[in-house]
Order: sequence, then C-alpha cells, then structure tokens
Amino acid sequence: MMAATITDISPAKGSPFGGQVVTITGTGFGASGSVTIEGRTATVGTWSDTTATVTVTFAKRLVREPL
Repeated sequence: MMAATITDISPAKGSPFGGQVVTITGTGFGASGSVTIEGRTATVGTWSDTTATVTVTFAKRLVREPL
C-alpha cells in the first residue's frame, strides 16, 4: 500500500471557531478515510482517491503535516 500524498490544502487558514470547509487534494487517499486537524476529527463531506472535502470543527491554524 502506497502512502497518501497531499499536494494542496485550500484554504490554508480559517476561522478558529470552526465551520470552515477545507478541500484537500493529492493522491492515494483510497476509497474512504478521516482527517484530523490539531487533534480534532473533521467531518468528511466528500472523499475520493484524489480529493477530500471536510468541515473543520475547530482549529487555530491549518498546517500540512505528513499522514
């Protein structure tokens, strides 16, 4: 199994109060998965092998980190 690669996160910054929809683009995401930002699980809206759209529950900043 190959590791997922993130090529873009948009937007890179958002409200610290949550509710921000974030699109993560890359490769190798698989058929389903989850996203954690600053220790909090984001709500997945859509998911494909190349794109995930999630809603952030709360975050001071959005940072690209290795999966």
